[in-house]
Amino acid sequence: MSQRVLELGAGAGLVGVALARAGARLVAATDGSAEAVSNCAANLRLNLQQHPVVECGQACELAALEQGVAVCRLAWEEPLPPGGVRFDSVVASDVLYDPEVVPVLVSLLDRLLRPEVSCESGGAASSPAISMSSGAAGGAHVAYIATLRRNPATLQLFLETAAAAGLQVSPLDGWGDGAVSRVGGPHSAVRFHLGVLDDKSIAERIVIHRVTH
Repeated sequence: MSQRVLELGAGAGLVGVALARAGARLVAATDGSAEAVSNCAANLRLNLQQHPVVECGQACELAALEQGVAVCRLAWEEPLPPGGVRFDSVVASDVLYDPEVVPVLVSLLDRLLRPEVSCESGGAASSPAISMSSGAAGGAHVAYIATLRRNPATLQLFLETAAAAGLQVSPLDGWGDGAVSRVGGPHSAVRFHLGVLDDKSIAERIVIHRVTH
């Protein structure tokens, strides 16, 4: 894998554990809640004892990291630090549960995936002047958003808002043993059993979207 991965809405840290075990060079698990970040750090230490977990006080500290596992509070509506936070890819799981978060999430994805280097401090979170470094400089190339489809209107709002922001969103061909996403497939580096997913009616409601600029 050998990528630097930024996770949004890390929660308890399950995805961060999976990313580290799958071989990501750098995993930065972020959340807007300080309590969630603290709990995430504890869970990462419990499950990744061979990986020291760095607790960053500010998002700008993430830019100095090249490898390992880190946690940090990252509020989606706040401007990115000057110079951006450089990652190869962005992931988020189960973050599209409330229509109110959709514009804020899309604004952040726009900034994280924007190819131009034009980062100014003190701007509004939705300002296009606040952006990530280009791909050549180590900026994010792609985001993967995993969603349990609860309210079709919320997912549709995400797709429409992303399109209006100039983002390209496409569903992966499959999950489970699918050839593209391979979540839980026989060749996956990490596998978890969740009893609720034994219910096919629930499993079929999960969709993973690939987002690019």
